[in-house]
Amino acid sequence: MADFIAQYFTLYELVRSNRAETLHIDNSPKEAHIFANLGALATNTLDPLRKLLDAPVSVSSGYRCSTLNRALGGARDSQHTFGEAADIRVKGIDCYDAALRIFDAEIDFDQLISENKWDHKTGSWISWLHISCRRMGINRREVLTSHRGPSQSKMIYERGLFDPRIERA
Repeated sequence: MADFIAQYFTLYELVRSNRAETLHIDNSPKEAHIFANLGALATNTLDPLRKLLDAPVSVSSGYRCSTLNRALGGARDSQHTFGEAADIRVKGIDCYDAALRIFDAEIDFDQLISENKWDHKTGSWISWLHISCRRMGINRREVLTSHRGPSQSKMIYERGLFDPRIERA
């Protein structure tokens, strides 16, 4: 039986990692505050997001222990390492469209990042959403778009939401 920490999400969904399994990294949270943060993320942000969009939400990266975060090249102070963030996709809804709907709703979040990178192998964009929620303190409702196009070597972060697939003036 699954251990649900919110209406729609299990602890397993928020800590499992294909990369951790491949690298034989134990990504299990140990500290009580990490479990509390994951519960707050699921209850205050992911569940309302799931209800708003009325579609299944898959978590590709939730909690990351420091070893896994380093292996993934994550930021040293990543909210993933505190159990405060998840990278998600919503079934049947474009990531940019989902981000717009989340931003317009009264969902509590600290950061919402529309992440986009060009995949040279497939010749198309790969997109996902990073969303975070602080259990303690104020959630900023900061909105960013990150993108790494065909000729870029690193991700570029810009304030606001825009679709990087569409050329801007």
